[in-house]
Amino acid sequence: MLRSRCVPSRQLSQAESYRLGISRGGLGRLQNDLSTPVCDPVGQIYLCPDFGSLKRMHQGGLPAPSATLMASFEEQSGVAVGLCPRSLVADTVARLNDEFALDCLVGFEIEITFCRRNSDQDSKDVYEPLHTNTASSTFTDNQYTESYPLMMATVQALQDMGISVEQMHPEAGAGQYEFVLPPLPPVQAVDTLVQARQCIQQIAATHGLRATCHPQPFPGIGTACHANISLNSAGDALPREKKQMQFMGFVLAHLRGLCAFTMPEAASYARFADDKWKPGAWVGWGTQNRKMPLRRTATLEGLSARWEVRCVDGFGNMYLCLYVILRAGLQGMREWTKMESGDCQGVYRTVPGLKDVADLTVWQTTPRDLAMLD
Repeated sequence: MLRSRCVPSRQLSQAESYRLGISRGGLGRLQNDLSTPVCDPVGQIYLCPDFGSLKRMHQGGLPAPSATLMASFEEQSGVAVGLCPRSLVADTVARLNDEFALDCLVGFEIEITFCRRNSDQDSKDVYEPLHTNTASSTFTDNQYTESYPLMMATVQALQDMGISVEQMHPEAGAGQYEFVLPPLPPVQAVDTLVQARQCIQQIAATHGLRATCHPQPFPGIGTACHANISLNSAGDALPREKKQMQFMGFVLAHLRGLCAFTMPEAASYARFADDKWKPGAWVGWGTQNRKMPLRRTATLEGLSARWEVRCVDGFGNMYLCLYVILRAGLQGMREWTKMESGDCQGVYRTVPGLKDVADLTVWQTTPRDLAMLD
C-alpha cells in the first residue's frame, strides 16, 4: 500500500533541504490502518523527497496542475531508516557496484486488467472484464473502437509525464493489457513503475473503469509484473557468464523463500499452472523458456545479458521485491555460488499420482530434481 502526503508547491521553495516529519508509528500499520504489535507512535522519522523522480501528474479532473514524486525515510540525523524499502534497494545497488563493479538496469512489464461495473444486476460479481474477446497481441475491430482509444490516451498521458512506454499490447486475459517500461537504474525503475501504475489507474477511473494489478482478478486470468534485470560489468559491454551464474544461482536456490516477497498473498499463486506459458511449481531457469520462473532472455557470444524474473506480481512492494532479488544475487557472488541447474529446454513430464500442484513440492528438493524430457 502506498501512503502519500500532499503539500502546496510553495512549501518546496527550498527543495534541496525540504523534509516532512511523520510518526514512526506509520511503519507498523496495516493497509486497513490497524496497528501491529511493532507499531510505536512515539518518535518521528522524515520523508526525504527525491526531486529526481518529480513528474507532472495527469491533469484529469484535478482543478490545478499537480506533480508526483517519491520519497525515502530518514532519521533526524539524515541517515536512512533501516526499514525504508527504497533505501535498501539503493544500498544494495551501491554494494554491487563497490564490491563487484556490477551495474544493474531493470525494466518492468505492467500487466493490467481493465474492468467495468457488472451490467448483470443479479450477478454477485461487482466487476466484469472491459471486454471478453481479448487475445494476446490482437487488434480487432471491437478493440479499435472500445479499448484502444483508452490505451492510446493512457500511453500519451504517460509520455506527457516523462514515462516512456516501449510497447503496449493486449495480453491473453479478457480486458488485459501490458505496458512495457524501459530499462532504468533499479530505484528509478521502481519509482517509474509506481508512478506509471498510478497514472493508468487514475485514467481508467476517469472513464468509469477500474484498472487492477490483482494476480487473478477473474478465473482464468493471470496477471504478473515481470522484472527484466540486466547485469553489466563496469568496463565491459556484458558481465562474464560466471559472475551472472553466481548471482542467479543463489536467487534460484532460495527462490521459494524470495516468493514470500515477490508473491506475498495466497491469491498470488492462483495464476500459476504447469502449462506452456506459465511458470508453475518447478524451480529452474532456461534460455527463452517461459515455463521457468527465471528466463534468460538474451545471449551474445557466450555472455548472458538479461534475465526475466517471472514469479513477481502486483501485490508485492516492488522496492522490497527488487531488494531481496538483488541482495540474494549479491550474496551469491560473495559466496561463489554454483548454479546447480542446467539450461532447461525441455517439456514437463506427467508425474503419476499427483492430485494438485501442491504435491509437486516433494519433487523440489533441489533444482536437479526437475522432471524434464529432452
